[in-house]
Amino acid sequence: MVKDIIIDIVGNFADGKTTLVKAITSESTLRHSEEKKRGITIRLGYAHFNLYKCNSCGSFSRYNKCELCGSKGDLY
Repeated sequence: MVKDIIIDIVGNFADGKTTLVKAITSESTLRHSEEKKRGITIRLGYAHFNLYKCNSCGSFSRYNKCELCGSKGDLY
């Protein structure tokens, strides 16, 4: 069963929230044309990503192959 996990990122102006989300998900939250032009967040942003759990060691990864032991993981 796939679980929905919601992660909120909160901070002050220019703390790197958008940069952090892009680093975690590889997806930009800047979607509005004015945001892209000016390089700032104007509207609420969001991003989706998949999380996999290793069948052997139980660790979590963004990829279905475990980065620690090399085993296959299932969508968490």
